[in-house]
Amino acid sequence: MAGKYFFLFLALASCVLSCSPYKALKRDFMRSKASIDYIHTSTKTGKLSRTEIIFLPPPTISASIPEVSEVKRVTNEVVPLIIFNQWNHQYQCILGKKEIKEDLTSFLSASLIEEGKRRGFQFDNQAADQPLQLEITIESVNAQGPYSNTGFFAYFVFLYFTQTVEKAGPAMAESRFHFKLKRDGVIVLDDSVTSCPLKS
Repeated sequence: MAGKYFFLFLALASCVLSCSPYKALKRDFMRSKASIDYIHTSTKTGKLSRTEIIFLPPPTISASIPEVSEVKRVTNEVVPLIIFNQWNHQYQCILGKKEIKEDLTSFLSASLIEEGKRRGFQFDNQAADQPLQLEITIESVNAQGPYSNTGFFAYFVFLYFTQTVEKAGPAMAESRFHFKLKRDGVIVLDDSVTSCPLKS
């Protein structure tokens, strides 16, 4: 009888060890806050090359950015045997707006004004009566990465072996912006810029 309960306990323990970590992963992922940074890559100038002030209204967002972060199941494989239990859980984690510390439009405006100063341009988000106006639309913002949880549990009479391997990344981030430069309401420049996918 004792042996029967022991094997039942062993089977239950192995099932617990191989349970999907989906709920815990989603809870931890949505509880943390990520910060976005502006990377200064331009050469800083000490003088202004343009005397005109460029009005920068608040950017608009047309991208379908999720409000909250998402954790999607990619693979959920389990081999539930009595003496050997193996699992392979794969997920894709997508960052949402709620889990980003900064407001996207405010951050973009501040970054453009800072970049303008570094390059010698004068951006202003208050002087709406200026002839030059730069309109920015955020068309795409995406930050995501994979997470995996693999392992096994093996029982051999009086011994057992177990191993769990968790791996996150590499994460990928990319963005695309559309901009229009207008002079007195007439479009003088209409273009888009896409960031190269960054992996970390």
